[in-house]
Amino acid sequence: MEEHALYRVLMVEDDRGIAQAVQTQGQLWNLEVRQVQALPHVMEEFAAFDPHLVLLDIMMPEMDGLTMLEQMKNELANSRVIFITAYDKIEYAAKAIRLSAFDFLMKPVKNEDLIQSLDRAVQSMDRENSKIEKQAKEQTILRRARFLSALTAGSMEDIAHAF
Repeated sequence: MEEHALYRVLMVEDDRGIAQAVQTQGQLWNLEVRQVQALPHVMEEFAAFDPHLVLLDIMMPEMDGLTMLEQMKNELANSRVIFITAYDKIEYAAKAIRLSAFDFLMKPVKNEDLIQSLDRAVQSMDRENSKIEKQAKEQTILRRARFLSALTAGSMEDIAHAF
């Protein structure tokens, strides 16, 4: 596994085994991992932490993860969401897909499956960040070219309009 940029991972999960596996991978891959075990605390933790990746249990006492994702759709628009559940209802998987979940894992989750899912999510974020960096570099080159063109034209008005 290559070194990744620091990504923030929020786990909304009460399973200690899954939490430990994610914490371990987080240390290996330079991920900052926080865990929330109760949904009422998710909104405040989300606002404070701004995660790139959310691991979300579907069934919890206060609310189900699918409803939470629906309610936080805008806040999670740029995050990857991986659902983890012990419930094998096809309706849950279908709804997760409609809500743009990145992945859907069934409990008991094998460490290998969890690691593969995390790896795919991190690689997806790496690709997206590379694309954004490339676009920023292209914009910088374009601005420099406009500036040099305006500079050689000799008009301060052209230079001002170059940006």
